[in-house]
Parts: sequence; structure tokens; C-alpha cells
Amino acid sequence: TNILVDSTTYHQGFYNYYAYDDGTPEFGYGVEPAGALMAYQFKLSTPDTLRGVQMYFNKVKDNANVNFFNLLVWKDNNGQPGEIVYELPNQKPRWENGLYQFYTYEFEEPFVLSGTFYVGWQQQTQGSLNIGFDANNYYGYPRIFYKNENQWYPSAYQGSLLIRPIVG
Repeated sequence: TNILVDSTTYHQGFYNYYAYDDGTPEFGYGVEPAGALMAYQFKLSTPDTLRGVQMYFNKVKDNANVNFFNLLVWKDNNGQPGEIVYELPNQKPRWENGLYQFYTYEFEEPFVLSGTFYVGWQQQTQGSLNIGFDANNYYGYPRIFYKNENQWYPSAYQGSLLIRPIVG
């Protein structure tokens, strides 16, 4: 007998965050020196409330990346980070229990954003913070920026950072 298949099933997950990564870091990404900034671009199709940011920092030998940073959110300025609209100062890389579990940095006061925005950090000390870097997904590649010497530069590395803004 012939079996006729006339339907298909697909399970789509809907979550409260934006992500370009698949949740698994193949490498680490960082910027230097102290004072350097790193920003990751996201685009909202409709205005939404930003509640926090999930980040996955790689664990490194002797906890060498446990350094202070200021978590920042920027508005867009012609395709690059512009005005800072939120700052969560004096944070450190943190981890949840379990493999590849993101830590959530919650904002004290959620706020509404629209259009293009950026999340990232300014380092307070020398050395890389070593954020997870997904080398298998290139969706984040043209959206990673770093600032040194008063100028923003696009990242030369193809992949996606393990950084996820929480909305809704």
C-alpha cells in the first residue's frame, strides 16, 4: 500500500529574548584595553520594553575574566552605537549552574525602545571578559562593534555573541 503524506509538523519556540546564536560557544570574544567598549546591534520591528540582558561568559583559567564592567544600552546613530540610554554599572561576569546556561542581568527599571539599539559593555580593567562566541551562526557578524580611541569599528570575526536582550 502507498501512504500519502499530506501534512507536516513543525514546532516553533517563541521566547522573550532576541538571539543570533544557537546557545553554544565555540570560542570566546573580548576587547581591550581598559575603557574599551563592545556593542551588539538588534532591531525591533515594533516598540518594546527592554527588561534586561542575558549573557554567557566563558569560564577561564584562574577566573582571569572576572573583572568589572558597565553594562550599557545605546540608541542607533547611523548604523553605529550612539547615545547611551541605560547603564548598569559595576557588574562582573556571572554564571548559572549547568552547561551553557545564560546569566540574566535584570534592569531595575524596564524601559521602552524602538528601532535599532545596541547592548554591550565598557570594561573597567585590562583583560578580555571572554563572552561566548558562536562560530557556527554568522547572523551576528555585521552587528558586532568595538570602540577604542574614540572610534567605533565593526568586528572582523564572523559569528554571533552569546548576548540576548530580554523584552516584553
